[in-house]
Amino acid sequence: MNDDLFFLPLIANALCQEDVPSALREAFRRIQELGHEPRWETGYQQFLTFMASVQGSQLLLDTEDLDRPALLELLVEREGTLLATVPVRRHPDRRVVDGIAPGLYRIGLDTGRVLWEERLLPRDVLWALAFPGRPLPMAADTGSPIRQPTREVVLLGGALRVRVFAGIEEGSLELELGSLEDGNTCQAESPL
Repeated sequence: MNDDLFFLPLIANALCQEDVPSALREAFRRIQELGHEPRWETGYQQFLTFMASVQGSQLLLDTEDLDRPALLELLVEREGTLLATVPVRRHPDRRVVDGIAPGLYRIGLDTGRVLWEERLLPRDVLWALAFPGRPLPMAADTGSPIRQPTREVVLLGGALRVRVFAGIEEGSLELELGSLEDGNTCQAESPL
């Protein structure tokens, strides 16, 4: 994980604890402590910007509002137009955004932080171009398509996976939130 985002696994781990408010306080204490070390200075500034965005201009450090941690939302945009908002929850989740056509896509946090930006080409979203000559497979018992991604991007140390799927006339994006290699965000490794 990028050192500039070192605080994300610490917060993610805190959100998985039984006593979330206490765990967040401890994570914030640790983030503040590390912020004084040269390696983590830029990341600490990112953390402060993030926290200010979450709480307006008021930081959540050493406050009593930790019983109600703010949720983030992922914003999915194509060519600057918002397609979907996906709430980031405490537990793993998987969301699909349909209607994916070729174009420039961006996934970011509602705080303004861009997590991923990439141009999807026709071969990424149209089955005939992604898998030439192959018929669109169907699951035998359900009649629904078997999903095979044309692209997969792992972000935030595995806490977010973005998969692109081709369809007949348009594709879809699948956002898998909160999974690491073993599918459990509560075992997120600290980069420290």
